[in-house]
Amino acid sequence: MKKLLALFISAILLLSLAACGSPATNKLTTRPTPETTTAAPPVSETSKEASPAAEGREELLREIGRPLGEIRNEHPGGEFLSLVLPGFAGECFGDPAAGYTYYFFGTQYLDIGEIGAEFRDGLPCAGIASTIGVLFPEAADGMGLEAFAQAIAATECANLDYPWNDYIRFQWNGLEAWVGPTPKDAETIRLGDPVLLSDRQIEIDNMQLTDDWASENLHRKFQ
Repeated sequence: MKKLLALFISAILLLSLAACGSPATNKLTTRPTPETTTAAPPVSETSKEASPAAEGREELLREIGRPLGEIRNEHPGGEFLSLVLPGFAGECFGDPAAGYTYYFFGTQYLDIGEIGAEFRDGLPCAGIASTIGVLFPEAADGMGLEAFAQAIAATECANLDYPWNDYIRFQWNGLEAWVGPTPKDAETIRLGDPVLLSDRQIEIDNMQLTDDWASENLHRKFQ
């Protein structure tokens, strides 16, 4: 009888704990970031609606992880480009007229053209650079920053103030996002604002690879 009573009390305690939800950690988040079970770039909640804009975004994000060599073969007219980001340049490849480019790593001094020749098959795409209108079709022109964060289910949002421009950084669907540069003290977003969505781990690995390569080259020059 005592064992049955103990089991009954334990069951009541477990049910009580399950009913208690954990508090939200970010007031700008309207729903939790969807989880994925594969190594492929995550598919967003909005892609389930199967809108053409959302499908276009998911198609672009599936390019993350593909090697530079493959991408260059598919885009023979592409060129190497640099994004302006806080404290460093974002090294990319693509056709500027296409409305998006492939992002590989951030640097303060390296040339992606030279590195791309060395690591055609060993340098995976770390992200996609485009605009809010392309990568976040849920947004509306002139939307306030908090409304924008809620509309796309962003987390860990931060408005970063720099001497000449502002940037917005946040997490979205397992990817890191940078919006900007935007005008100083801007309180709304525009569909044409630049956006970089990147897989942070691939970005870190690429930067380590390129830094090691640069150090070895510098060492050889002074031998």
